[in-house]
Amino acid sequence: MNSLEERIIQFTKMSQEDPDNELGHYRLGQLLQEASRHEEAIRSFRRTLELSPQFSKVFLLLGKSQVELGRKDEAIATFQEGHGVATSRGDRIPASEIKKELEGLG
Repeated sequence: MNSLEERIIQFTKMSQEDPDNELGHYRLGQLLQEASRHEEAIRSFRRTLELSPQFSKVFLLLGKSQVELGRKDEAIATFQEGHGVATSRGDRIPASEIKKELEGLG
């Protein structure tokens, strides 16, 4: 088993043992996305946002997985919401990255 799969197993276990740990779900989503397991990544990112709706970086990653699965309309809605959250919080880097993604989608 490669180290990516080992880390996915580790963070899956962590998120199951502590289902309210938003950072565990966030990191699991990142790892799943890295492994091109976008459907699972989306579930982890959505759980992260349930626990921490102001976590602006998650909107960027969620939208990217939606794009990878061909869900352009969902991704646009996710990016728009995330841009609003990032802007309202003063999170300039996520806001800028989300804006670029939106521009790329037209």
